[in-house]
Amino acid sequence: MIRKNADNRKLQIVLRNGAKISLKGADNKESLRGPTLNGLILDEYADIDRDVFPLILEPNIPSGSNAPVI
Repeated sequence: MIRKNADNRKLQIVLRNGAKISLKGADNKESLRGPTLNGLILDEYADIDRDVFPLILEPNIPSGSNAPVI
């Protein structure tokens, strides 16, 4: 089994190596601030406010990182 546990309330899966996969909505863009991102997948990007990526998400990706942004 790859996953350690899942939390349906937080919409999060924790893998055995400690990595977390989280599902978040952009309707409350301030809730996206915070953790360092090791990767990012954006769905329905056209529906997300234009300032969410450059002002909130992009600063959470480490400088010089090879973190995938899809």
